[in-house]
Amino acid sequence: GINAEYGSAFRIQPTMSQYRMHKRTPQHPPIQPNDLYVRSGSHLPALQKRALSLLEGNQDIVIHGLGAALPLAVELAVKIVQRKQGTIVSLNTSTVRLIDDFQPMQDGLAPVSQERFNSAIHIKLSRAAVNTQSS
Repeated sequence: GINAEYGSAFRIQPTMSQYRMHKRTPQHPPIQPNDLYVRSGSHLPALQKRALSLLEGNQDIVIHGLGAALPLAVELAVKIVQRKQGTIVSLNTSTVRLIDDFQPMQDGLAPVSQERFNSAIHIKLSRAAVNTQSS
């Protein structure tokens, strides 16, 4: 038989296949009408059209990208700047705290949460001020 002092070392540990993962929505300030959130599956032409429309209305826009969507957020900003010469660009990066919840798919297992961090980018685009003074 198994020696009693080693008994606890032979317990079967739960594996991740016994859990269903749920990613919590990242926390962020309230979304403003001029915020554009880019996801890895975003349709860039639609976001570009919306961004150009907001800029035409003399509104600043802020493009947000998280993790895998960072390159898409930059690509969107570049396309807009190419279309609207004189656009002023202001860029910030940050680290966002994300939480994943793991719900057990079997009785007897406790729910588990995991914290991780991901990079984010925030690109503010503004129309250049038009000089209305005559010389």
